[in-house]
Amino acid sequence: MRRVLLLLLGLLMLGALPGCGGSTGSADEDQVRELKDKNAALHQELDDVKQENQDLQEELDSASAAAVANQAMEGGSSQSASASSSTSASAESGAPVPDKSCEIGKACDLGKSSVTVTSAKEVGTINTSLGNYQGDFVLVEFDYTFGGSGPVTLNENPWLLEDDSGTVYTPNFDASSDYGIDNDRTLIYEEVQPGVPSPGSVVFEISPDSTGYTLYIGDLAYPQAGQVAIVDV
Repeated sequence: MRRVLLLLLGLLMLGALPGCGGSTGSADEDQVRELKDKNAALHQELDDVKQENQDLQEELDSASAAAVANQAMEGGSSQSASASSSTSASAESGAPVPDKSCEIGKACDLGKSSVTVTSAKEVGTINTSLGNYQGDFVLVEFDYTFGGSGPVTLNENPWLLEDDSGTVYTPNFDASSDYGIDNDRTLIYEEVQPGVPSPGSVVFEISPDSTGYTLYIGDLAYPQAGQVAIVDV
């Protein structure tokens, strides 16, 4: 800014000089030519400074926009991380308090979306083309209908399973993913369309001596915003 003021002052001083157009001597003509050259040089330098200021302002605007976008992305990532960690936190502190109870084979309204648990059974193996799993499992199949206004991509299944002793289990990611892929029931990281039932499945690895299970289900797209329902399986 100081540089701009000095340039403007120089221009004003040049403009205030008396006209020399009427001089007849060669010295006067040289002086007039020199003053004109200086005046042109000052104008050019002033234009250069203005351009530099404009470039700096554009860089500042771009940096500010990038900072805002980065902050928004960090906020979205933080919300996503919070949602993905909710299952683990719930498992450590016990199952959540449900808003309602639903039945196998009947649509369960979760506020924004709905889920119909079609089957749930204990199995000793999960055999897939991607890998075989031996142990004690509860295999749940369901249909999920997203109630939003546009397509959405789902994350990992946040549901929980609780046995009669109060032990809470989270989904076995590998078994759930492999079984879902083999049986066209994978919803992990898949895009679903609004209003269209999408088949899904989830596998829980359980304790060998556990009995009596309660499934805690929620909206797969917005697990923190929808209702929580229990289904006796």
